[in-house]
Amino acid sequence: MRRIALLTLTFLLLALVLTGCRRGEVSIDRDAGTLSVTLTESDINTALKTILAARPNPLFRDPSADLQPGVIVLNGQHERRDGQGTVSGTVTLRPSVVDGAVHVSVEGVSVEDVDASDTRVQTFAEDLAALLNNQSSLRERRTTITALTITDSALEITFSR
Repeated sequence: MRRIALLTLTFLLLALVLTGCRRGEVSIDRDAGTLSVTLTESDINTALKTILAARPNPLFRDPSADLQPGVIVLNGQHERRDGQGTVSGTVTLRPSVVDGAVHVSVEGVSVEDVDASDTRVQTFAEDLAALLNNQSSLRERRTTITALTITDSALEITFSR
């Protein structure tokens, strides 16, 4: 009984941290010992804009995310390296669960003079993974991510203890 109460308290604290950071919808299944966080396309857009705004030379200006089954397609305006204005571009990201944490791989890049190995693209993918993992909360609460699902309207992450 004490273990169930501790598990419930842990998940409630994790839920508060996650919803405070992202405004996502949280559901808890005590019987299964899982917590699920659902992020809407709007939540993802807010997170992406925050990540890109923190960079001195962001990959995109005015970014927007389009959730599609299994992937996040990021659209935006990229400043050309020659300083001659901006061009539209897209980056396709595929989040997955690897060893109990979110990993984000770059599946495709369609931006003038930029490829998947570009430092800004890789750094962005790493920052997105870190945000989705919410690493400090996961380590403190000893939870792992067991599933990640992306539909055309939401991204759902399932945690377990």
